[in-house]
Amino acid sequence: MSDDPALASGMPPNRGLPWTPDDDAVLRRRWNEGAGVAALGTELGRAAGGIEARLGRLGLGRRAFLQTLEQHA
Repeated sequence: MSDDPALASGMPPNRGLPWTPDDDAVLRRRWNEGAGVAALGTELGRAAGGIEARLGRLGLGRRAFLQTLEQHA
């Protein structure tokens, strides 16, 4: 059993933490390589909503929005 409250609660480990320049670089690179929101969330320890919000702030959000629509269609 983990002593980390985020892991114990099932929440992503980096939820609520500030994004670092390295996080942004990984997000941009992997997004441009075609990684999806779910995969990026797993890789970066973030919730899907956090990934989508950050993509939007970085000006990369259109594809994330379309993927979300397709998943809920």
